[in-house]
Amino acid sequence: NTQIATLSLLLAVCTASSPLNVVGWYVGNDEKEFPLESIRWDVYSTIRCGYVVVDPETWNTSCSTDPFFKKCLATANKHGKGVTLGPGPLDVDACTLNGTQPSVRRKCETYVTTLGAAVRSCGPGITGVEIDHEGGPGTLGKWGIVSKKQKSMGGNYTVSADIGVWGFDGIWGTGDTYLLNLFTPWVDATVFKANPNLFVNTMSYHTPRDCNIRDWKWDGHLTNKIWGIPKEQINIGIGYYSFNITNSPRKISPVVASEPTWRTLSKLCPKLAPEVCICEDISFTSKQMNYDIGAFVKAEGYRGVFPWAANYDSPVTNESHAVWLGRGLGLIA
Repeated sequence: NTQIATLSLLLAVCTASSPLNVVGWYVGNDEKEFPLESIRWDVYSTIRCGYVVVDPETWNTSCSTDPFFKKCLATANKHGKGVTLGPGPLDVDACTLNGTQPSVRRKCETYVTTLGAAVRSCGPGITGVEIDHEGGPGTLGKWGIVSKKQKSMGGNYTVSADIGVWGFDGIWGTGDTYLLNLFTPWVDATVFKANPNLFVNTMSYHTPRDCNIRDWKWDGHLTNKIWGIPKEQINIGIGYYSFNITNSPRKISPVVASEPTWRTLSKLCPKLAPEVCICEDISFTSKQMNYDIGAFVKAEGYRGVFPWAANYDSPVTNESHAVWLGRGLGLIA
């Protein structure tokens, strides 16, 4: 049924990766603040940069010719690491709703049938396609249909989704809405258990002021024990950005004045002790917390970690959160 299989074939050739999966985005394409070579390639297994190109009229797909994408892929290949792609701009709702018009179904079928060749044409080093899952309960209901129809093309091809794990109305009233984190209409754990080439990245972008990693442990428990997704198909997320709510007039669902990256905060508060998680009254995930999360993920047998985003980190080795994460995972000394 091609009408509801649009995202089931978002798969591409996989390259060798580290024993633990560490997936990070490179947001944007400006290397002035964070050159591609500043990515901790000794820690990351995969970087997301670039998208599948989708023809707006026919939904025929092709590989991107964007210069930055090509440079990112070449850099990853040089370090023996992989690149994952965004699925490209398309009307996911139209492809997942039952009873769509014949013309839309034909477009969805074109997307699905051309996607594999398009991604493979990008050359070696592409590991798969990663879906940034955002939205409210309406969207989640449609994802329920998709997840039940996901299939693998075999081999080491992968499909992944970045998923929210928040409570009522998400973080500060935005993002995914999962009622008490218990009901997730799009998640069908049997699909994951039957297909090891599917995995999720939890968007666990917590910034507790007591520097404790209990929230990450809870997200792992939630995704594995309550939703039923196997640990080896779960990457635990870490936010390399923070929420500046210090000047908010509201204490409940406060206003986020800005979202400073660790790259920015590390310049404001250089050489902080590893256990410190507050800078200019803004809480962040400290170096020690990165280490502890990495050690927790390794000890508990999760697939890996999802730092968001790789270029939100500090490019300075002594300030790099990825360095501490890599040490906790046992990837570097």
